[in-house]
Amino acid sequence: MRRSVGAALLVVGVIALASACGITEEGGLQVMDDAGIEGSAGSGGSVNNGSCFPGSKVCPDSQGQLKCIEANTPATGCSDSTGCSPCSLPYASAMCATTGECAIDQCNPGWQDCNLDPSDGCETNVDGDPTHCGTCAVDCKATKGQNWICEAGGCIVNYCDPDSLLDCDKDKSNGCEVDGNTDVANCKFCGNACSLAHATNECSGQVCKIKACDAGWANCDGNETNGCETNTASDPGNCGACGTQCNSTNGVPGCNAGKCAIVCSAPYGNCDNNLTNGCETNTSSSPGHCGGCGKGCALTQANPACSNGACTIASCKAGFGNCDGNVGNGCETNLNSDPKHCGACPTACSAPANAAATCGTAKCGFTCNQSFSTCGSGTTCFDTQKDANHCGACKVCPGPASGAGTPACSGGNCTVACKAGFSKCGNDCFDLKVEANHCGSCTKVCAAPTGGTTSCAASACQSACPASSTLCGAACVNTQTSNGNCGGCGKSCTGGMACSGGNCSCPSGKMDCGNGVCVACCGNGDCPGNDKCCSGVCKGSC
Repeated sequence: MRRSVGAALLVVGVIALASACGITEEGGLQVMDDAGIEGSAGSGGSVNNGSCFPGSKVCPDSQGQLKCIEANTPATGCSDSTGCSPCSLPYASAMCATTGECAIDQCNPGWQDCNLDPSDGCETNVDGDPTHCGTCAVDCKATKGQNWICEAGGCIVNYCDPDSLLDCDKDKSNGCEVDGNTDVANCKFCGNACSLAHATNECSGQVCKIKACDAGWANCDGNETNGCETNTASDPGNCGACGTQCNSTNGVPGCNAGKCAIVCSAPYGNCDNNLTNGCETNTSSSPGHCGGCGKGCALTQANPACSNGACTIASCKAGFGNCDGNVGNGCETNLNSDPKHCGACPTACSAPANAAATCGTAKCGFTCNQSFSTCGSGTTCFDTQKDANHCGACKVCPGPASGAGTPACSGGNCTVACKAGFSKCGNDCFDLKVEANHCGSCTKVCAAPTGGTTSCAASACQSACPASSTLCGAACVNTQTSNGNCGGCGKSCTGGMACSGGNCSCPSGKMDCGNGVCVACCGNGDCPGNDKCCSGVCKGSC
């Protein structure tokens, strides 16, 4: 009897589970009520995970469902048979031999196994076979003559000639009515009905033969004595036709309505739906069928792998990494551009103050924030809106020319920050209380009087003249000699008078006749006769 290696290795497991599991009448595995564990297959022998306990095999039930059936029973053809057809032994009840083949348990009454070949059962009708009459050893023809036959297990004379003609109805009036060469009900001798299993019978040359097999059955062993012994509708060794062996690669083969089937053994699957190569795919390690047929591993930017039925990453594609450790989203990180994982998952780029880290071509860098610039330093981001040393287009602000403050930058433009007490005027700092050009306000310029000087005091312009001069309006004048300001501001000499010593007087050769007008003196001292100032005598002297 042939046994699979897997069945032999599982014997220990079966013994260990004997107290928890039993075998149903159909041969399947059934969970016992008090087992406390789940059986591999139950509910009348249904196949749940593609395997049966040792000593069982997969066979279809009456509805065509595959079941785990006890292998070594005559009902399933004994353990030596890969099919599920019962032992078919003509005229005998069957049992299973110790070697696993079908064997004769007991012959039917009137039949014996005279050829000692159990494959054709109890082939001899000792009630009517003249060569084995009553027992296998009694040959009526050899001991009694060619016209002797056997009836009810005893030799009697046959009056018919030749011996192929039979008087089976024992009615001598109709002669030998049966031709034992062709009569399927009386083939060779009366009562020897041809009843080859699952076949349309015929009798030819006194021998029962198969005329045609019933639908779904075939004479695959070539032995006509056991009829059409093979159920091609359910035998995985002869499925649909003799010799059509269902593939058993990584699984248990089956045959359903003449079509091959297979129950895959974990972790294998028939993922290409091609029964000729069995369960070709290991779903424990196949990336295209990981954990089950059709469950492909499609991982972002990754070369997938399958381990123990779960998708995993064999390697990341160039430039990518699985930095979050999550297999489900693949190699999610672009190592060429992600500043948190630049060039490699552990490499995080840093940046100076006022800048953001960057990653380009897997190398770290940084970009200054808006309004900030490195100004060529390469390592520092300067505020070009406020930094006096990097103002606007990275210009260094000069500071106030007066020195009364420090350089400053505002809005990207150079400016100054003045010391306390100083005011900003343009890009310089001044003390508006004393600065003559910015007196009281940035735009107030103290103007010096003509001939004098100016200054600023307490935010007010102050003009000053030399000691010999007096400030009259916007000019310093000598009131001792100024004809317009003689003896005081605004005092003008008129009538031809000139200022001398702070007084207006007529020049030499002229004199004031009393009306403030200088006139020339007459030679005799007399005024001109028509001079309205004259009263006969000139006033003053010329």
